[in-house]
Amino acid sequence: MRNINKEEVFRISSMVKVHIVTVGAPPEPPIEGIKKFGCEVLYLIVNEFSRETGEKVMKMIEPFNIKTEMIEVDVYNIPSIVRKIRDLIRKEGAKGNEIYLNLTGGRKTLPFAVMLAGFFESQHVKKIFYVAEEGNKIVELPILPLESTSILTKEKFEILQLLGRKRRLTIKEVSKLTKKSIPICHQHLSDLEEKGFVVSEKKGKEKVFEISELGRILL
Repeated sequence: MRNINKEEVFRISSMVKVHIVTVGAPPEPPIEGIKKFGCEVLYLIVNEFSRETGEKVMKMIEPFNIKTEMIEVDVYNIPSIVRKIRDLIRKEGAKGNEIYLNLTGGRKTLPFAVMLAGFFESQHVKKIFYVAEEGNKIVELPILPLESTSILTKEKFEILQLLGRKRRLTIKEVSKLTKKSIPICHQHLSDLEEKGFVVSEKKGKEKVFEISELGRILL
């Protein structure tokens, strides 16, 4: 039998189950997920239409000593939701916690965005699931591991990160900051624009590039 050191014992004993739940009209799906898998920390992802349901859920679980936070998002701003949930998953994952994504409720764009975030941070996600209307059956969904570098080369991803920080840059500026030749930067930016990760506009004789909403999803 493998020996377990003191650090592992502490990590196991301090690990908690974290649920990130997309909230729609009925309050039952978050509760069903908690009953099935257990939960110590609950994040309710709501919008202006589901805030009231989120408040109902919080009242329903008051006796169970579950730390709960309600996070309001714009359900139609998918890049913003993906970034928020990725940051949340990273924060909880860094603590060694088990993370469960319950995608049952909300407008369709909301669970889609949270699922994308889960795919990008798959190393921290224990389960992704859906609570079916028929008998509140738990349907577990496959976790597709996604990495930004599996979609873009390292060099292109670095340029995308640069544009994410600097906002608007010409090819010459990208070349200077990355220390790569102008022809190479031109090719990388052209490829990124063709795939929809950056957009450009003509400014005098030069093109100015900036990251697109699709590009921000990868960061």
